[in-house]
Amino acid sequence: MLSCEWRDCDRISGYRFNVKNRRRVTQGIEYYCERHALERIEEASRDPWLEIMSSTKR
Repeated sequence: MLSCEWRDCDRISGYRFNVKNRRRVTQGIEYYCERHALERIEEASRDPWLEIMSSTKR
């Protein structure tokens, strides 16, 4: 099991995101618990440089 990638969270991840960062021209996989998955979606919706390409509940 993978841990949540949110700042100082020690919960087990339940969601997997494929995130594209246009500022850094990178794309990668990020893992978050249910609570922080919603916060990451909100954060990405406010940042024009970020795009969540896909999400999967694990």
